[in-house]
Amino acid sequence: MINVIVWPLAAVLAFSIFLLLFRGPVSALIQRVRSIKRDGIETGPITPQSEAPDPNAAEALLRSFESPMLLEAEEAIRGELKRRGLDCSPPAVDVLIRHLARAQMQAAFESLYRVIFGSQITVLKEANTGAGISFDAAKALYASVSSQHPELFSGYSYSDYIGFMLTQLLVLESNGAYRSTIRGQTFLEWMVRSQLTDRKAF
Repeated sequence: MINVIVWPLAAVLAFSIFLLLFRGPVSALIQRVRSIKRDGIETGPITPQSEAPDPNAAEALLRSFESPMLLEAEEAIRGELKRRGLDCSPPAVDVLIRHLARAQMQAAFESLYRVIFGSQITVLKEANTGAGISFDAAKALYASVSSQHPELFSGYSYSDYIGFMLTQLLVLESNGAYRSTIRGQTFLEWMVRSQLTDRKAF
């Protein structure tokens, strides 16, 4: 997914970096423009700015929505940009990368929420407790749900059911139990922030 999104964004980031490197001359020219006529641009003296930009604004924005999963997504984006020879040093690029990572996470979780079963969310919530959810308890939950909806689960085995959770990196196996991953924890937090119910079908 990151490869699909990052390459079109590379041009945008390159243009943003260009603006950052030459923002002084570009800003000065824009400030001097008074009118645009058919035969050219009319300029005038620069009006002094009344307020200097806050150098801590970018850092404050970065801290405003930080999470372990977001930082992991950012590192993947930075790695892709570096492989393409793009510089990621200016503060504005850090903010752009943070916004891109957050947008990717949002889109991924929205897609996941559309297809995950309510009982799988229950498994995830139990896996997010200290002891996790045992293999037997997860199988018992599947058996209960599948017996109530045999027409749906006739071709959907327990292996498929729990396999979805594993391949989506929501849970992992640990000492006879399933435990939530950082992605699983972040998904649950996202559901709470988005005010989404866990009472879904099946």
